[in-house]
Amino acid sequence: MQVISIGDQRLGIDPKLFELKPDGSGGFFIDSGTGFSRLITPAYDAVKNGVVRHFQQLGIQPVPQPTAPFGLCYALPIQAPLGTLMTFHMAGADFDVRFGSVFMYAQGATEMCMGILPIEPPGPNLLGAMQQANYHFLYDTVASILSYTREICIPTI
Repeated sequence: MQVISIGDQRLGIDPKLFELKPDGSGGFFIDSGTGFSRLITPAYDAVKNGVVRHFQQLGIQPVPQPTAPFGLCYALPIQAPLGTLMTFHMAGADFDVRFGSVFMYAQGATEMCMGILPIEPPGPNLLGAMQQANYHFLYDTVASILSYTREICIPTI
């Protein structure tokens, strides 16, 4: 994991925040057993602020008191942007995530909330099942290769 983009704006996240430390702490893992992605606080704050800026450019403001446990929510109805909202830039590949795999309905479907949560350092950072939706992953443990392809299983925005 190298950097994250919101829309076409690369965020100024230090890539060292995603590195696996010699003591085994930290890192960035793909975890289908974790519902929501988790990013260590400095990376989460950069993503949250990037999303807020992205939507402010569209004239959309977040709700002042997001529904717990989420840190960022928007009141419905919301004009959801089409296409990729977030990109995880990894060595040799970009993993694109659409709006419907970043935001989910909450508070009795009156809000859309970002399904990414903070975790205290050293983490680890986790790519959760919500953001993995509509992708097929293949792990080649012998060659140490991860591959993925878009596979529309659940239609999203």
